[in-house]
Amino acid sequence: MLCIEFADELTLKQFRLTPDLIVVDETISPSDDLADLVSILELDTDLNGFAQADNVHRLSVFSNRKGILVAGSSRSVQSVADQLIDASNASLAVIEPESSIAAECKDRTEIKSGLCVRCLTCYRICPHRAVLLNTGPVVDSMACEGCGICTVHCPRGAIKFKEQDPFVIPKAELKSGEINQDEKFLPFIFAFCCSRSAAEAGELASYLGQYLPENLKIIQVPCAGSVSYEYLFTAFESGADGVLLLTCHEGNCHSERGNIYVKDEFKKARDILIQIGFEKERVGLKSLASNMGMEFAEIVTGFERKIFELGPSRLST
Repeated sequence: MLCIEFADELTLKQFRLTPDLIVVDETISPSDDLADLVSILELDTDLNGFAQADNVHRLSVFSNRKGILVAGSSRSVQSVADQLIDASNASLAVIEPESSIAAECKDRTEIKSGLCVRCLTCYRICPHRAVLLNTGPVVDSMACEGCGICTVHCPRGAIKFKEQDPFVIPKAELKSGEINQDEKFLPFIFAFCCSRSAAEAGELASYLGQYLPENLKIIQVPCAGSVSYEYLFTAFESGADGVLLLTCHEGNCHSERGNIYVKDEFKKARDILIQIGFEKERVGLKSLASNMGMEFAEIVTGFERKIFELGPSRLST
C-alpha cells in the first residue's frame, strides 16, 4: 500500500493519504543535445535552458547572434500550430532586400591594431559575439550590431566607430547659468536616450503634445551601454546643467546587458561629482519602454525642476 505523508502549508497539520492513483505534473525541459548546440553557438538561453533569452527584442524567432534563428521547440514548449507559425516567421526573417542586407553588413566599428594590446576585453564583453580572434581581435561586420559597448570598455581606447561617432553632443545655445531675457534661469538638460526605447518614448511624448523642457537636448545612442562617464562630463563641458541617462528596462536590452553596464558609468560619474564637490543629483538614470511617452515627459520635467532648484552648473567651460 502506498502512503503519502505531508504537512498542510496553511494549517501546518500533518496528513496521511493512501491514494489508488497518483498523477504527477510533467515538466518539459530542453534536450541535452540542445544544451550542447547552445554552448557551441554561444546563444543566450531562458531560465529553463531553451535557446532564446527572455527578451522582447528576441521575439519571435531571433537570438542574440545575428543570422541565427530559433524556432519551434528549441525556444519554448509549443504546439504544432505554434511551430508552424515559427517556421513562417523564420522564413520571413531571411527574406530581405539586397539593400537591407548590404546595410546590415556595413562596417560599424574597427579595432586600431596599433593601440590594441590583445587583452580580449572586447571578445569577452561583446553581447553579439561579433569579435573574432585572428592574430588579434577583429570585428565581424556581419555580426556587429554597432551597440558601442566595446568602445566604452576597451581599456586602451582602441575601438572606434568607423564612420560618424553617434555621440554628437550639441553646444548649448546659452552658456550654462546664463539668464534669458525674462530673467529666468532655464536649465539645459542633455538626455542620452537608447534608440530602441527612450528615444522612441521621447518622440511619442512630443506627438502626444506633452510638455517637454525648452532646453532639453536629446542625444540618441545605439545602446545605453555605449555611454561612458567621460561622455557625461563632455555634456557638462558643452553647457549642460544636468544630464540624464534614459535606458531600456532591465531584461529588455537588445544588447543583453547594455542597460546594466551603464549603471557602472552612472555610478562613476556620481562618485566623481562628489569628489570634486558638486551635486551628484545633476546626473540621473531612469529606464523606459518605447511606448512610455507620458512617463518620459514626467521624468524629464521632474529632472528639470530638480536642476532648477540646484541652479546653474559650474562645470561648463
